[in-house]
Parts: sequence; structure tokens; C-alpha cells
Amino acid sequence: MRVMMFKNSFYWGIIVLIFAIIPGTYVPEVQNIWNLLQWDKLIHVFLFAIFVMLLINDLQKQKKVRFLQKSPVLFALSFGMIFGLFTEMIQLFEFLQRNSNVYDLIADVVGCALGIILFYGLYKKKAKYYFDVL
Repeated sequence: MRVMMFKNSFYWGIIVLIFAIIPGTYVPEVQNIWNLLQWDKLIHVFLFAIFVMLLINDLQKQKKVRFLQKSPVLFALSFGMIFGLFTEMIQLFEFLQRNSNVYDLIADVVGCALGIILFYGLYKKKAKYYFDVL
């Protein structure tokens, strides 16, 4: 049986989607920029940081698509931001009783950037090569 190439990031992406579509009757509204440090924004940052870190790791391990193996940071950042936008768009559906929020998207993007920093911190030798390719 063939092992899935992006197993770790795929499973974590499913977890992110589950958190994005869990129905909620109350999502705190952000009144100003200082309220960005609410717990739900920190959850967004955490989820996307782990997602991007796992995706970079999975991309550099795969051997089928050379571009993805050579530039995993660029692809992971781009895909993470698109995935964040997608999760916010899903929350626009009324039946989920969720609110889409631009501040959530900002937290997702910050999480993507943090994931790159974490990857660099954990895998300095590997990361140096991938940052040079950017």
C-alpha cells in the first residue's frame, strides 16, 4: 500500500477544517486592533503555524514534484494563506452559525509566518537550504 505523501499536513488540515466548521452560537467580535490578542485569534495562529510547519516538512520529503521539494517554504506559505481564506469563506454559510472575520484571516497569515519561523528554528540545516531557494 502506498503511503500518502502529505500525511501529516493532510491530517492537521482536517483538524483545522473541523475547528472552522464547528457550529458556534457566539463568536466574540473584535472591536479594535488590541482585541486581536483574544484566545480565538491565538488558536488560529497555533493551528496555522503547525499546519505550515508540517506542510513544509512533508513537501521537502516528497520526491515526485521537484519544484515543491526545492521551494517548500514558498508553496507552504501560499497554500496556508489560501487555506486560511477558504476556512473563512466556509464560515460565511449561515447554517454553521459562525462569523467570517478579517481578523481571523490575519491571525491565520500570522500563524503561517510563525510556522515558517518554527520550522527554521527546529530544522536549521534543512531550513537554510530552503530559504536560500526563495
